Order: sequence, then C-alpha cells, then structure tokens
Amino acid sequence: MAAPEIKRYTAEEFLAMEDLPVCCELIHGEIVPTQGGTIDMSAAPNTHHQEISGEIYVTIKNYIRKNKGKCKVFSAPTDVKIRGDEMVQPDIFVVCDRDKIKGQYCEGAPDWVIEVTSPSTAAKDFSSKMEIYKESGVREYWIVDTANKRVVVYPFEENAGVEIYTFKEAIASHIYRNAEEPLTVDLSEIEDQFSE
Repeated sequence: MAAPEIKRYTAEEFLAMEDLPVCCELIHGEIVPTQGGTIDMSAAPNTHHQEISGEIYVTIKNYIRKNKGKCKVFSAPTDVKIRGDEMVQPDIFVVCDRDKIKGQYCEGAPDWVIEVTSPSTAAKDFSSKMEIYKESGVREYWIVDTANKRVVVYPFEENAGVEIYTFKEAIASHIYRNAEEPLTVDLSEIEDQFSE
C-alpha cells in the first residue's frame, strides 16, 4: 500500500492560513511544528529553553540599542520567509537590512540566526534548518545545545570552521567582531540551571 501523499504548501498559502497554530514552520513545503509533537498539539518550549533564549535576546537587544545599531533582533514566534516556499521561526534572529522586515514577517535571510535546542528539535536544528540557513545566505548560525551545555557556532559568511563553546565561555558574534565594541554573549551565570 502506497504511503499517503503529503500536501505541500506555498509560503503565500501558509501566510494566509488563519486557523494554523502559531508555532509552525514551512519546511520544503510541509507544515511542521516548531517544538515537535503534532501540528495540533505542538508542545510549548520549557522554562530552560525560554530563559536561555530570553537571556541571549536581551543581550543582543541591549547591545544594538547601546551602540545605536541599524540591525533589529526578533524572537519566536516571528515568521521568516527565508527562501522559496520555506517559512521558519528561529528562536532568535538579527536582521540588518530593514527592508526585509515586512508587517507580518521577515522576507529574506537574516544576518544571524540562533536556535536553542530541545530534545524534539535538535536533529532538525543540526540538519535541515542548518542547510536552509546556510544556502539562503545567513551569515552566522548558532545552535545552543542545552543538553550538552555548549554553543555550536557556524560562521557561514567567513567560510570558517565550526566553533564549539561551553556555557562557561563568553562567545563573540562574528557579525559584530569588527565593531569598536564586539558583542559577546555570556551564559555562565545561568549555566548551572541547564542540566537536562
């Protein structure tokens, strides 16, 4: 017996859906929940995920504000029409070209994307989403691997090798490395809380 055919959607169809749960993405035309489970019962992120995501978001937001930067930082659930018929909701992303920011979503690759893993999303964050981000022009991609207390940094723009940091290390963003005051993220104060 043949497997049922999966319905594929366009980005325009996805954006027009009024009854779709908030935490869904469109990957290769297929609607998938951002946190695992089924589309109807997508689990909310846990408190560890939200705390670390919030800590990083605030650090970036404060840095941009202090330095009167032109970039903007967003957090999930904010849609990004990254390419073709793919809509993603990164945990955190930074956009420096404000023309990409539309009323309902961001159109085009963000400059910097950060995903905070959970057991149900880690495989996707390290595979299909990483491939999409790299191929679409994201300059820098971080995966905050809470299970292993590490941050994996992919400096795509620099074509450099992967960098791996523990939660005890201050991590410098590549897109701000040449700034007068580089942006660094320090997770050491909350490191002990991530013992999943």
